Amino acid sequence: MIECSLTNTNSVSILFNLSFENPSLSYGAGIDMTGLSYFPSELSNNSRTEFTFSLDCGTPSNCEETNGSISIEVEIYSEDVTNWTSNTSQQIIEYTIEENNTTITPSLIKGCMDENAENFNPNATENDDSCIYPRPPEPPTCLLCNFTYNIPDLVSVNTPATFSANVTGTEGWIFYGNANISWGFDGTIIYGHDVVHTYTSIPSGGTTDVIVCVGFSDGVERCQTTTITVNQSLTGYIGQSSLLEPMISDNVGGIHFDATALGGLAPYSYQWQFGDGNSSTNESLVHEFADWGVYDVTLAITDARGDNISLDVQIEISDSQSYGNGTNNDDNEDSEEVGLEPFAVATTGGGTLALILLSRHNSRKKRDKILEAARLKIRDEKSVDADMWWEDDGTGVPADNPSNQNESEW
Repeated sequence: MIECSLTNTNSVSILFNLSFENPSLSYGAGIDMTGLSYFPSELSNNSRTEFTFSLDCGTPSNCEETNGSISIEVEIYSEDVTNWTSNTSQQIIEYTIEENNTTITPSLIKGCMDENAENFNPNATENDDSCIYPRPPEPPTCLLCNFTYNIPDLVSVNTPATFSANVTGTEGWIFYGNANISWGFDGTIIYGHDVVHTYTSIPSGGTTDVIVCVGFSDGVERCQTTTITVNQSLTGYIGQSSLLEPMISDNVGGIHFDATALGGLAPYSYQWQFGDGNSSTNESLVHEFADWGVYDVTLAITDARGDNISLDVQIEISDSQSYGNGTNNDDNEDSEEVGLEPFAVATTGGGTLALILLSRHNSRKKRDKILEAARLKIRDEKSVDADMWWEDDGTGVPADNPSNQNESEW
């Protein structure tokens, strides 16, 4: 070890840099600058500092020269009133090695040299295979606990369906720190948290399995299977009746429309446009037209997924058409009709209550006849205190009230 000192005899502070040169040292040897690690680079005026350094001959020793010298170059920056000026001086330090060509063999220290081991020995010079490593934690028994996914119960052919999954909250994700998701659709594999798949045909039996698998970073994989139904894509048709006699006297005729929706995802919504400025959202209804003519009727059907179709039909309302297959013509108005609904009139003391249920299958003249009979019956029974009841027997003429009947029976 060489001890040195540096003295500043100037009236101002100086800054300095030190550099060393020893050309006589063999390869592998060098100067140990440890003593200069915290050496300041500024020295106050009229002050002194000391520092040490030593020769490092390496292992084994490579210091072959008994004697030698080290050149220390000191570059000094001194300050005058306004400027810093530099000055360089070089000092030669001679040294002598007392033991010539002595090879120092370090003592052998066996131990664990792996820094990741629990028993790592930083002073060991030879690894003795004694390293002890921490035991890795056991993976959770339920890797997919808290796994969430969205698989629709029903999808339709030729209609894109979205499938999504979230694995970040699972115990497996927390343990391994990463995972990837794959989806199996009848042999087709798609990777991703959110995927879109379109079925092009209805599988046998109308159902199929969707398999979602989660692969973790160490190769562990867990899968879940869900059975879904695949039906046809949204379709439908319009049903319509023949021309019906209008219930509103100013209209010329009515048509019973019926919407049928198939496939897609129920429930369905309906939007009718009848070509005369009127619309409806009913599934089935009777619409009456105010004028003769040809009408373009359209129907839009929308399912719960938002898929929609548009249907249309052209309706002709003509005065040459007969109502309800001709059953309302005057010549056969008294003929027997299938499915005639009865009507009834009840009269009560202290007032009159008329309840009349008329079938729209009856002709207008027959309904007028029934109504006239009801008015006559009500007029005749005004003075009767007891409740009266009568029913149409198909002839339009009131029948007598049986004594064993009362209002609750109709």
